[in-house]
Amino acid sequence: MGQADVDAGAGPKGALTTDERRELERLRREVKVLAMEREILKKATAFFPVVVLCRVLQVSRSGFYEWAKRKPSARDLRNAPLAAKVAQAHEKSRGTYGSPRVRMELRARWWVGSSLLG
Repeated sequence: MGQADVDAGAGPKGALTTDERRELERLRREVKVLAMEREILKKATAFFPVVVLCRVLQVSRSGFYEWAKRKPSARDLRNAPLAAKVAQAHEKSRGTYGSPRVRMELRARWWVGSSLLG
């Protein structure tokens, strides 16, 4: 059974279509960049004055401090249980599962319809 079968809806349960794979890869890259940017800013404040960072990044100091003390967004809070389940599935596999197998594990254990059970 090939990718064309999966794209046509005849693939195994939980198999990703080509479009889903592309979107997943794009979202992973986006998350990775955002995480790096956040980590850079957190670490940079230990080495550089905030005023210099703000000038280089072209943001206001008040905006930086507002960002730094901001509470997690509603989306972050909604995604936290899923992130914990992803980490749990990855850990259960002793770090050997990649994203396709983690996804199948999540769907097999917790997914009902379009919602993740807690």
